[in-house]
Parts: sequence; C-alpha cells; structure tokens
Amino acid sequence: MRTPYLRVDASTLDGTHEEMGLMTVEQFDRCVYCNTKLLFTHDLNLSYLEVVENCRCPGCGVTKSPQRFTLQ
Repeated sequence: MRTPYLRVDASTLDGTHEEMGLMTVEQFDRCVYCNTKLLFTHDLNLSYLEVVENCRCPGCGVTKSPQRFTLQ
C-alpha cells in the first residue's frame, strides 16, 4: 500500500506540460490509500437535470460522497 506522503507534487516536477497533466488526472483516477484505479458510476436524474457521479475503490472499499453535475 502506498502512503499519501510518497506522492509526487506535479508543481515540483521539471517535466513537460503533458507529464504534469497526466499526474493531475491520476490524482482523480486512483485511490489515495491503496493506489487502485477507482470505479465510477454515473446516474442520470432527468427530473433535476443532473448527473450524480459515485466512485468506489475495489481494493480497500473506500467510497467518496457523490458529486452532482448540472446538465445544460
């Protein structure tokens, strides 16, 4: 299991712009505790015109609170 203290900050890298962009995407795509790829589900709620995004880690079972995005 990887601890949060071993994460590399994207602002301290002297790599290319694409490498720093990939690190920020990995920040949202991986579990903070065990570095497993998160599973995302999206539920469409047409009565409120919004999408509810849920994510869960299959490795350690941690879930985040659902995020709501408004449809336009």
